[in-house]
This record gives sequence, C-alpha cells and structure tokens, in this order.
Amino acid sequence: MALWTLTLVVALLAGFGGGWYLKPTASNLKAVTFGLDWLPGGTHSVFYTALDKGFYAEEGLAVTILRGYGSGDTATKVDTGKLDFGYADSTVSLIARGRGANLTLVGMFFHKGISGVRYVLGTGINAPIDLQGKTIGTVEGDSSWVLFPAFAQINNINMSKINVVIMTSALVTPALLGGQIDFSPGTVTLFPLAEASAKQAGKSLGKFVYSDYGLNWYSHSIIATQKMVAENPDLVQRFIRATYKGIAYSIDNPDESISILVKYNPDVNGTVERQVFDLTKAYMFDGLSDTEGLGHVNEAKMNATVNLVKQYFNVDPGNYKTVYTNQFVDLLPDASKFPLR
Repeated sequence: MALWTLTLVVALLAGFGGGWYLKPTASNLKAVTFGLDWLPGGTHSVFYTALDKGFYAEEGLAVTILRGYGSGDTATKVDTGKLDFGYADSTVSLIARGRGANLTLVGMFFHKGISGVRYVLGTGINAPIDLQGKTIGTVEGDSSWVLFPAFAQINNINMSKINVVIMTSALVTPALLGGQIDFSPGTVTLFPLAEASAKQAGKSLGKFVYSDYGLNWYSHSIIATQKMVAENPDLVQRFIRATYKGIAYSIDNPDESISILVKYNPDVNGTVERQVFDLTKAYMFDGLSDTEGLGHVNEAKMNATVNLVKQYFNVDPGNYKTVYTNQFVDLLPDASKFPLR
C-alpha cells in the first residue's frame, strides 16, 4: 500500500510540469540491447556517455551496450533479433541487406568513410599499387577488410596478387610490426592505438584511407530492422534521441566522455582514446552533415553509396530511398543535430 502511495505521489509531482508522466524507474525501463562494431574505444564513448548521464533512462530505456566482433557480425545479430540496435559500417549493412538482411539505417554516425589500411613506413609501400604482391593480415568480418576489394579495384590492385592471412585481432599489430605481414585493414579510429605500439617498437605507420582514394561513401551508422521501424517507431525515436544527445554532450565535453568510457571499460588507454575521439569528431562531419544535421542521410550521397555497393560487391540492397530513414534524426533538437554550433 505504501509503495502504491509513493508511486502515485511521484506521478502527481511529475504531472505538475504539464501532463501526466510516470518518471522512469529501474522497474519500468524497457530493456534494449545495443551492439558495437568492435571492442569499446574512443569512438564509442558517446554511447557510454548517453548511458552514464541517464539519457537512455530519461527515455525509459535500460540499454545494455555489448562489444562487437566486426560490422558484419553486428549486422547479422540485428537482422536475426539478437540485438535491438547496432552500430556498424553502413556499406557492410547494405551488403548484408543485398543478401537478404532486413536492415534499415536509422541514423548516420560517420558521414565520412573511416576504413583504410595501415603499413610500416620505410618498407617500400608509398602508394596503393605498392600493396600488390604483399601480405595482408586481417580479422574475418572486419569492415575495412570487407571493403578492401572495392578499394583494390578502384586503385587497380589485383586481388589475386594479395596474400591473405586471417588472424585474431590481438595478433594483427604485432605481426605488422614484426614483419610477418606487410599491411592490415583498420579504421582511422584504430590508428592511434596501433601508432602507439609502433612508436614503442621504434617504427612509424602510414595509412591509406579509402575515402581519400575514390570511395566517397557513408561509413558507420545506427541500424535496426525494418520490422522495428514499422512496428515500434516510438522505441526507435527514444533510442535515437538519447543516443544523439550523448553524441552532442560528448562533443562538448570530450574529456568527461573519455573518463566515462574508462569507467565502464577500465582496460582501455584513456590517453590514446582521447586522440581517437578527436578523429571521430573529424569524420562525423562531411560538409553536408554540418548544414543538414548530424545523423541526417543526404539522398544523393546515399544513392552514390548504394551504387558503389552494387558495382563492387555485385549485390543489390534495393532502391536507395528504402535503405534508410531520416524520420527519427530529423526530429532531434538542434542541440543534438548540430553539436558544433
């Protein structure tokens, strides 16, 4: 009886602000799973910030953030219902969609492509064509590896002359620095961590970012199923609203955001991941997102992205107008859409 009375009082107090509203409590939050593309790092601090600052709870959501095993794996888990939402490379999600996955992009994150390859300077690699005849070490499912054939084709690299070694993520950088492999795929956001290891070994790394070499397409985004968007748009809206609030807050408070990341993931190197965050911010804005809104998908650029997927991966994700929706990000307050203003 006392518990019921307390709940009623809370509801009444909340109602004086305008309208009836039962404030979220631990007992009435909606459980939501959100999968990352890889191990937590500086880029992902924005999601942990949304969690730690209570932005998800304010929307009535109890979000569990799970590490990823590559964008391809994340896309599959969202498609099969093992995850409610995912953070994955958009092109990888489009490839999966072209192969039958039931996915929709509900909010863009990286408006500029972040995938690329890294190599040790002074080993005879100076241009993309120099990768031909060399050995690449990669993790199966890594988004930069999935996209490498497109980069190779557009830069006249014969894939049959690339020796491929599949390995675990923990072995890639040591193998690169030890000379067992010549180059490895990875996002620019992983570069600071690899560069720190290289510096300890007395070496320096170079990189080729695909978006600098002919692949001007969208990168990572928030994904959900078409069914989720159609049947539970309110849940998607609440998740997107809280997520982009976390993004905006993190851009305004980067040091705090990284501290929150370390709080939830004590094994990460906060100093390195702070550098990663600066790279993250740089690739979130492409000139279009600055004016159209962070998260908003530009129709022409998405059309180009879909056409590149069709051309280089021989799959058809469908009409470019159907692979994404702006209905959720366009309802965000300006503070979340334009966090650099």
